[in-house]
Amino acid sequence: MTNLDYGYEVTIAQNATSNPAASSITNQWQRQTFGNIIWEDILGATTDTYTIAREDRWAKIRLQQNLDGVKAYSNQLQVTYDEWVEPPFDIEEIDVSEHGVNIDYESAVLGANGRIYSLPTNTTYVFSYDPVTKTGRKFGRIPSASGGYATGGVLHPNGKIYVLPQQSGNILEIDTDTETIDYFGNLPRGTNAYSGCVLALNGKIYGVPYYETQVVEI
Repeated sequence: MTNLDYGYEVTIAQNATSNPAASSITNQWQRQTFGNIIWEDILGATTDTYTIAREDRWAKIRLQQNLDGVKAYSNQLQVTYDEWVEPPFDIEEIDVSEHGVNIDYESAVLGANGRIYSLPTNTTYVFSYDPVTKTGRKFGRIPSASGGYATGGVLHPNGKIYVLPQQSGNILEIDTDTETIDYFGNLPRGTNAYSGCVLALNGKIYGVPYYETQVVEI
């Protein structure tokens, strides 16, 4: 059995034969899905050539030929999942070095306004980037540039982004409308206190503790 990837085109090398010779031969490609023992006809696949489709991943395919009522089958082909698919978009590198963006940032959150906000880890500023105009700016002034905030934030329905502290004792609030920052809360200072946060279905935000011993509820 041959392994093939999604996107490949397969063609039967030689038609089945019968004695006496068949007056007509019809083709029908078939699929056996993973964990199934039944072979199903693939709709519209009735020529001697077939292009492996997305639905064939992890399935087996074969060609059934009908020779005047007598059915013959090709070898089975196993379709894998490790296909290469051309992306439906252009890949472009964007230079933001003029803004000082490097290891100072480790994560980002998409704002409701469509801008991307890089969250400060080892810097004193939030970085705001517009993917449409491909421009960015820094704003805010954070007291500590050394591991102040966690590697992860969350966008709240109120349009603001909240970031839990790693070493800072305050929760960072980013207003994406005015692109200003604020702080609130009085948490114990410590190394790697929180590693991120999550927005729950009740509308509240919960901090994920790293070395801290308590969960924070906002």
